[in-house]
Amino acid sequence: MIVVYLHFETTGLDVMEHNIVEIALVEHSSSTIFSTVVCPPKFETNTVHGISDDELKRGPTFTVAFDRMVSFLNNLAGKGGSNQRHRSQTVADPHASLCV
Repeated sequence: MIVVYLHFETTGLDVMEHNIVEIALVEHSSSTIFSTVVCPPKFETNTVHGISDDELKRGPTFTVAFDRMVSFLNNLAGKGGSNQRHRSQTVADPHASLCV
């Protein structure tokens, strides 16, 4: 069995009004990590999460970040985990929808 810990940073607690701005996963036995910031559809002056607007603007949209997270999970399931660190790209990627 694969155990994965999930962590989300958000702009607040209201699921209808606030956004996910970071997704992180850690696989228990191997400590394999997935982490990415997420470019929110709207920017708010917010110090709760401590992530700068500049960093968020370089991140992928939620759809792209979610697809990368699913790919990470599928790789874990297929390989049974590995001692690797997976950091989603936060720079311009011609094949990804970025929020710039």
